[in-house]
Amino acid sequence: MFLKGTKMKADKLFKTLSFTAAALCAAFFVGGAVADPVFNFGTGAGTYGVMDGNGDVLASPDGGSYGYVTTLGGVDGVGLGVMAREANGAVARSSEFVAEAGDSLQFFFNYITGDGLDYSDYAWVRLIDTSINSSIILLTTQASSQGSVVSRNDQNVSLAPGAVTISPGSGDRGGPFWSALGSDSGHCYAGTDKCGATGWILADYTFAAGGSYILEFGVVNVGDNYYQSGLAFDGVSLVSANPPAVPVPEPASLALLGLGLMGLGVLRRRA
Repeated sequence: MFLKGTKMKADKLFKTLSFTAAALCAAFFVGGAVADPVFNFGTGAGTYGVMDGNGDVLASPDGGSYGYVTTLGGVDGVGLGVMAREANGAVARSSEFVAEAGDSLQFFFNYITGDGLDYSDYAWVRLIDTSINSSIILLTTQASSQGSVVSRNDQNVSLAPGAVTISPGSGDRGGPFWSALGSDSGHCYAGTDKCGATGWILADYTFAAGGSYILEFGVVNVGDNYYQSGLAFDGVSLVSANPPAVPVPEPASLALLGLGLMGLGVLRRRA
């Protein structure tokens, strides 16, 4: 449904959060924050798109399809330049959106790798601040001999769970089965034992300053173009710190509305 062309772009990716009437009342009338989806595919490079859960990477807690980037069929020059020998990879960027100071950006992510330690690919999530032409690296994720694979690069980011290790996939030497890895699905580079996936992690970032932003998900091969890695993401939403106030109807107004609806029912029956 979402796939189009070799880059498999989507016009709109993420689901609007579903609220019952009671939940809406709680959000508007008790002062709770309101969440809106903010991720629409804007631009990108390499292989990215939307897919259903498969293999060792099933649906996120948000459910349904999820977005992804993969080094499979990647392009050169997309990494952050933080490691030597960065090779090919992919990025997916959102359309531009506006956030206020104190707003919260939330999303799920899952890092998947068949390269492990010897050629330690990595993935990242960052915000591009179009207002001042700079970027904020929210987090990076990479196989580590210590087991901890996710780094919070900004102090305003919280992760749940906070301590994360790569869990082996169900393929050889822990290689993860995932269609976004192509023919490398289920395989792990022979010299390593740190292949697999982090599982779904919830990230929550609080904006220190308001402005116009673009959200970027990326992944890059390191050292070679073999044994692919990828990043899955889902449930991207912006939670307002100051939702607009909605007046609560007075009891008299509610009573009049009820009488009006009853009158319509009577007229309909007479007709």
